[in-house]
Amino acid sequence: MLKFIKSFLFLSFYFLFSILPVNAEGDLLLSDNFNDGNLDGWVIKDGTWLVDNGNLLTTETGVLSFRGSISTGNTEWDNYKIELDVNNELGVDEGIDFRRADDNNYYAFNLRHGPQGLDAPLKLFKVVDNFAFEIARAHTEFLNNVWYHIRVEVLNENIKFYSNDNLILEYTDSGTDFKKGAIGLYTWTGGNGFLTARFDNIKVTSLASTPTKTPLIL
Repeated sequence: MLKFIKSFLFLSFYFLFSILPVNAEGDLLLSDNFNDGNLDGWVIKDGTWLVDNGNLLTTETGVLSFRGSISTGNTEWDNYKIELDVNNELGVDEGIDFRRADDNNYYAFNLRHGPQGLDAPLKLFKVVDNFAFEIARAHTEFLNNVWYHIRVEVLNENIKFYSNDNLILEYTDSGTDFKKGAIGLYTWTGGNGFLTARFDNIKVTSLASTPTKTPLIL
């Protein structure tokens, strides 16, 4: 019986410390569902942003060059996961900024809603010194007046985009020096000259590097 107990304890500790990986998901960095009715912690860069019916609402007008932008977070954030709900009620373009070191250097996903023909509804840009370079794109569907649950994961040089838990785009920006930064949301009226969009349930969680096994030393 004593031998059996020792064997059981050994196997228990082995599975606990040797097989189970270290948690890849870390601290909660940000959580905002806008139920408090305010934008504390957010910085409006451009456009009109307000809390309406428990959502972050932006309504913009102006042809081609009108861009709304709002940001939050810490420029020292490095690897993290962004989760949020998006509903583009009217218009085409809105997006998510991440690893935003400042107003001129960051990554941005551009979500395009409505009938876009052969154009890509999802684009990944790298903004360097305020110049935007498209580095990846994917074809998917974003309809107006539909809520989508979006997840962006940025881990070291790897970037992933999920819509409703489906992986839509994955890109590795090898050798990038964009390693840290805050997050932001933006809209663009484009040739339509109008846009109305809602955002909700925004959460940012830190991510660790690839999980590793902790060895058991006897």
